[in-house]
Amino acid sequence: MMPNLSSYSDYKRKVKDINVRSEIFNNMLNIFDKHITGSIKEIEENNFEGAEITLKLKIEVIEQTEDGDQNTGMPSYYYKQPIFNYNINSTLKKTNKSEGAYSEKSELRYQNGKYVLVPVNELQISIFDEVK
Repeated sequence: MMPNLSSYSDYKRKVKDINVRSEIFNNMLNIFDKHITGSIKEIEENNFEGAEITLKLKIEVIEQTEDGDQNTGMPSYYYKQPIFNYNINSTLKKTNKSEGAYSEKSELRYQNGKYVLVPVNELQISIFDEVK
């Protein structure tokens, strides 16, 4: 059933395509753009390694009823109404990393109930060392 509008051109102006370029998604895309530019700015100014931006779009269709008017004889109108819910998240990646190494010519030994590092030059046997 076609809505009661003054003319077909008014009706046609109110009909909206459903696609990503449709005006129904303008707000979502403007927010998405802000996440993109904000993430780029944060990466550039604050030394982040990168960003991940996710857009989640949930689409539901619910059944609705417009009550009719008994005085005019207008019947009730049943229709399906789409609902588009979106969620946009930005995650910036920054890794704090410290590296180092200890490397000395030594031998790992277990002595007196604990592990110790013994310098290699002490491993040479002298004539004064006890042989075990």
